Amino acid sequence: MNQREIFEIMKNKFIFMGTVEGDRPHVRPMKPYIDDENNIWLISHVETKKIKEIEANNRVELCTLGDENEVLRIAGQLEPEANFSRNVIEDIKNKMFVSMPQLQEFFTGSEDPNIAIYHLRVSEIIFRHGVNEVKSELNFHKL
Repeated sequence: MNQREIFEIMKNKFIFMGTVEGDRPHVRPMKPYIDDENNIWLISHVETKKIKEIEANNRVELCTLGDENEVLRIAGQLEPEANFSRNVIEDIKNKMFVSMPQLQEFFTGSEDPNIAIYHLRVSEIIFRHGVNEVKSELNFHKL
């Protein structure tokens, strides 16, 4: 399993994101955006419960299945858009709306003030196919 294979799975699948509120886990479907430099970005409405959970504890885990039932889990910390320049965030928002037209169902466009953008700083990747498990800390591009 290499970075290219991981990103191909993520680009073509919905993922499930796990957060924690107190001692209770929460899991919900998300569609990640992978930029040209293979950074993982997530988008949400600012008034969702998950935003409050992320603000309290930004550690999350993403999970999805590949076409051959491979399990891909990615753990890390979500960094809020405030950690990045306005130009970077505007560019990411615009690209998200082009590559994920379904966002129009939830937002008025890339300028919608109700959008929250997060970058995933990856700490661990676990890939399992059958009985084989590979754990790694791949060198993702740092912004």
